[in-house]
Amino acid sequence: MVTKKLDIASATVRTTDATVTPITTYTIPDESVAQIYVHVIGQQTSTNCAGFIRRFVVKQQSGGGAVLVGTVDSTIFPDKEDVSTWDVTVTLATDVVTINVTGVDAVTIDWFVWAQIVLYTP
Repeated sequence: MVTKKLDIASATVRTTDATVTPITTYTIPDESVAQIYVHVIGQQTSTNCAGFIRRFVVKQQSGGGAVLVGTVDSTIFPDKEDVSTWDVTVTLATDVVTINVTGVDAVTIDWFVWAQIVLYTP
């Protein structure tokens, strides 16, 4: 059965150090391809802030894990940040995409992610 859908995921997390911290995950179904746009905003109280956009494509083949097609693109919309050490990364394990954020030591940052997942299963 053909599946074509648009999923939206959103989440928040707080960081207080420079540890890579998962903010949201998405499982890619078997025999599917997904194009994912990720928008992340970080805010340190009322001082520093940052905005990040990531775009990538993931395919999941039957009997195997999901794989990234090409690279995670962050150059179409460059990062906008007051503090250059804040970061957003994407990891892929088996069939689960994880969006991670990284803050800095001894600084409280509230993060918000909004992800748009365009999914197709022939």
